Amino acid sequence: MSNPILPVDKKTQDSLNFMPYQAFLNTEYWHELRKIYYEHNPRKCFVCRSKNNLHLHHFNYDSRGKESFNDIVCLCKSCHFALHGNQRDSHGFVFTGIENLQDLKDKISIAEHARSMLDNKTYMMLLPFAKEGFCTVNQAREFWDIPKTKTIKLLQQSADLQIVTLRPSLKIKPESFFINRFIWHLIEFNFPKIN
Repeated sequence: MSNPILPVDKKTQDSLNFMPYQAFLNTEYWHELRKIYYEHNPRKCFVCRSKNNLHLHHFNYDSRGKESFNDIVCLCKSCHFALHGNQRDSHGFVFTGIENLQDLKDKISIAEHARSMLDNKTYMMLLPFAKEGFCTVNQAREFWDIPKTKTIKLLQQSADLQIVTLRPSLKIKPESFFINRFIWHLIEFNFPKIN
């Protein structure tokens, strides 16, 4: 574990960690932590560099009261929302699959690679499914009006770029897919590509 930004005693740490999150955001501790964070980091979104509507995101809610610079990051409202998506864990916290700053850097690298490999046609084919985030292979095939083998090939290429996650059936072949919303959000910064 990294050194805490704002060290506190064990009793205070436990109190901060177990209080409701909205109450935590109103504590003197949180306000001081934010101040220290911004003394060491730029006041702009780590992902898109926007300076508007900034939030300080916790990668892991269990780090409350002992946050290091690896546990929190500045994000704009749009990137923060995209990072969280709609998935919640058993405690009601949103699960992102991104546990620390290095994980975020890795996702940004994945998105940069995917963005460089993706063409406008494939982007436009996936775009209608991005909002829902989920689709069956047959729905995509019907929408795209192409054979199922070509549909699966296109989806497999997108899965290789980590834009989508294929969900196989019992027959091994993919039956449905999920759009990785955060990767998609990062890709959208540069699409459609203009020559």
